[in-house]
Amino acid sequence: MRFIPMPGVRRILTIMEHHTKNVWLIRHAESIGNAGLATSQPDTITLTEKGVEQALRLADSFMRPPALIVTSPFIRTQQSAGPTIQRFPEARQEQWQVQEFSYLSPARYRDTTITDRKPFVEKYWSRCDPHYIDGEGAESFADFIRRVQQAIDGLWSCQSEFVAVFGHGLFMRGMIWRMLFGAQPVNASTMSSFRHFMAATSMPNTAIIKVDLLANLQEARISNVITTHLTTELITH
Repeated sequence: MRFIPMPGVRRILTIMEHHTKNVWLIRHAESIGNAGLATSQPDTITLTEKGVEQALRLADSFMRPPALIVTSPFIRTQQSAGPTIQRFPEARQEQWQVQEFSYLSPARYRDTTITDRKPFVEKYWSRCDPHYIDGEGAESFADFIRRVQQAIDGLWSCQSEFVAVFGHGLFMRGMIWRMLFGAQPVNASTMSSFRHFMAATSMPNTAIIKVDLLANLQEARISNVITTHLTTELITH
């Protein structure tokens, strides 16, 4: 693990010197969309049987209880967090706006697979317009980055010592990218930068990235992607 400076992020100066807050950023377990099956809406996609097993293995990997368990509004993160919530019923539960970056209009999801949507995906990223909205229910890259920053600020400001955030692949990579490179202007250049970072960074289902937030030092310590709780046959993307 290494120290990463965190410019532009709200700090809590009243916390004692060298106080560390532990955060686990966790991608949801394998969904039917990840498995290549057709889906209808981005928020109603459910887990596969393998995804359920991944979520159980993840819950068993906690060596101590989280004080706060965060999920997105999407069903697949709530199902992924289920075994951890059952194991640690005393943990506080909150729903944050850490859902996946839905840059395509939900209308494009109706009875389609990842392969079906690939031409629309390529067209969206090739446009490289951070303020473009694909249609009703979609969000722009600029709106996505605002949500990413809100989540980062929320982690810095919450009082819980150990937080487990169940989120999504693009959103988690957005958080790490923002932590690594800081608050940059949202324009075509930064959107292109994020796309390259996204393509170069793999985050399998139920992968964990551990982030230690050091308040007084105004820094974050970010781990590599962790999948040691999964057997080889359970690693999916």
